[in-house]
Amino acid sequence: GHMQSEKYFAHCSDYIRHLFTFREAAKVNSYTAIHVRCGDYGSDYHPICTRDYYEQAMRAVPGPYIIFSDDVEKAYDIVKPWLGARDWFHTGTTYDALYAMTECRRHIIANSTFSWWGAWLANSSQVVAPRQWFGPAACQFIAGSRTTAMVRSCCCTP
Repeated sequence: GHMQSEKYFAHCSDYIRHLFTFREAAKVNSYTAIHVRCGDYGSDYHPICTRDYYEQAMRAVPGPYIIFSDDVEKAYDIVKPWLGARDWFHTGTTYDALYAMTECRRHIIANSTFSWWGAWLANSSQVVAPRQWFGPAACQFIAGSRTTAMVRSCCCTP
């Protein structure tokens, strides 16, 4: 399964956090992580979240922002209207990206297991997640006490 719900592993969440404890300290704890999933998405089953979703999310959650994506050029086109001088794109390895996400204070996640885990491992104080995760139906499994905002009109492109 996709494993985007604590109900599958709540009984061992402390152990999982221990397993994903990174050794080095990142200096990004005042940042908001934004994940823009592109790459293998774009079908009816896994739509890419739209510019409208990211605009609403960035208006709801303060920066500065670190943007994570598997397609930096496409992600830049999506979020560039709302970027500030202190915002930047993470261009390291996948391991480094997950680590940096866990050090961020707030999270704007895509309909992606990767960004869900980044927010969960961070014990994030604020998480914005798209209402539509996959397919035409609304998402029912992005739940948890830290998911404080569900942007109403994700408008993921089919």
